Amino acid sequence: MHLVPRSIANRTTVVLLVGLLLVMILSGVISHFVVQEDKDSPNRWQQIERIHAVTQVLTQIATEQRAQLAEHLSNDDIRIQWFAATTPPADLRKDWGAERFESFLSERLSGLQLQTISIGHLQPVNNDNKAEKGMIAIALQLSDQSWLLFSSDKEHHSHNWLLQFITGLVVFGGGITLLAVLTTRRIIKPLQTFAEAAQRFGINVDAPPLDESGPSEIQRAAQAFNQMQERIRLFVQERMQMIAAISHDLKTPLTRLQLRTDFIEDETQRQKALDDLKEMQVILDSTLSFAKEHSNNEARTQVDLAVLVQSLCDDYADAGHTVNYQGDDHLTYHCAPVSIRRALSNIINNAVQYGERADVELKQYAHRITINVADTGPGIPQDKREQVFSPFYRLEKSRNRETGGTGLGLAVARTIVRQHGGDIELTDRENGGLIVTITLPQ
Repeated sequence: MHLVPRSIANRTTVVLLVGLLLVMILSGVISHFVVQEDKDSPNRWQQIERIHAVTQVLTQIATEQRAQLAEHLSNDDIRIQWFAATTPPADLRKDWGAERFESFLSERLSGLQLQTISIGHLQPVNNDNKAEKGMIAIALQLSDQSWLLFSSDKEHHSHNWLLQFITGLVVFGGGITLLAVLTTRRIIKPLQTFAEAAQRFGINVDAPPLDESGPSEIQRAAQAFNQMQERIRLFVQERMQMIAAISHDLKTPLTRLQLRTDFIEDETQRQKALDDLKEMQVILDSTLSFAKEHSNNEARTQVDLAVLVQSLCDDYADAGHTVNYQGDDHLTYHCAPVSIRRALSNIINNAVQYGERADVELKQYAHRITINVADTGPGIPQDKREQVFSPFYRLEKSRNRETGGTGLGLAVARTIVRQHGGDIELTDRENGGLIVTITLPQ
């Protein structure tokens, strides 16, 4: 599990959302405390001055007149009640900032000789009483132990500030998230196009060029990519044409040399010359075949890959080699059948020549197909496994000139497999030998 997103689009989205969420949370908290503790607002000062004046008046009149006068002084903004009881008139639920406001109010009302100051929200008497829910109240205990209660429902929404903030955060954050995802996906899409184009080019040098539309930066990048692709394509084409031309032109002097060997009187020397010329002819034929494979434009069709592999195994078995097949009876695959057959033939031929036998296994997975060709030969050293794919490279101990090998079998096979978007891997067999694994995309 990766905590940090891997793609640029996801990283951009996360950074944007985290920044916005932090700003929103910080703004909400600051706003809440500013509203809760804004001692300089006109409305807050008016309320404090009125509480001071009412309290001062009620403390100076007879106790039997206080309740009536308190009711008379009430208005739509503040309800005032006097209680003769020495116990608090209501259970107040404390909010954030209540203690600080109590301390501030205590300073403002210090000259009235109050016993207790309590600020909070009134607890509703019953759940059906909608009017009492959320009422903010200030309870003052006078010097004679009686109580004054100032209550108001003008700020009844304040206890729901967290719920309102979360609701706004979800709605606003959801919209920002959708916008961020759509925007970043659109911005990153050209990079995905570049990645797909590079992958196609790695499989086929004749892949179509990129579309050079979009913003100016994308246009310049697409133009540079297309120019690079064209230069590489021409470079590969020129080299392959040169190799093919040289190999073809050398056939004529080789033919003349073969004719001139008839004039060599020494039979031993004549035979040695013929053997050398024959080997040169094999090398030239293989070189021509290798050059043609790089520029192969064989049409790709739907073929039964399982039947193709089985028929190839049967051909080698009929020729007297030990070749076994294991896998599905049928498997439809889109490929260049002649090229795939040649790649498999090269690998199976190596197995039966240098590994005594070939055990071929075809497996199909969700997104890939693997073909394992295992032998019981001496294998290939770990440090030589990449070199054997180089053209004309041969392991002297196991693939010498007497076998007729030219060192192009694996090179041609990997070229064909990579043109199909796959690859070849060499691993050790458990009980000795080599396993050549061909992986093809499904």
